Amino acid sequence: MALHVCNGQTAMVLQSASLFRSSQVSSERNAVGRANRFLHFQDMLVFKAAGVRRYDFGGWYAGSADIERLHINRFKEGFGGHVIGYFTCELGVTLLGKSVLKLDQLRRSLFTSSLQRKRGAHYVPAQSRIVEED
Repeated sequence: MALHVCNGQTAMVLQSASLFRSSQVSSERNAVGRANRFLHFQDMLVFKAAGVRRYDFGGWYAGSADIERLHINRFKEGFGGHVIGYFTCELGVTLLGKSVLKLDQLRRSLFTSSLQRKRGAHYVPAQSRIVEED
């Protein structure tokens, strides 16, 4: 199961869930994994038929220590495509928006080093794996 957002040219996975971890039986986990792969493929076909050129899996683990995330990377690699880098930005425009960002900045400052903080807008480096139509 996946939740997507689409801007006309790119469909991005916002949330994706699979219950393969809940089974203790290897054959059941494999069947659920294959069904999950099939559903992502069907999503890609639906978006392609609607004229969407890119399917963005959203997120890519750039590290090497978390085995579970490396397995997720391998799942995404199975569809082809390539990894892109980008930044997301949160910028408060209204008084309420600016207040929420300030509170979030205060919350983050309690958990991050001063080198990671920025003033004004909050920029988050990210990577994502996308599959593009040729």
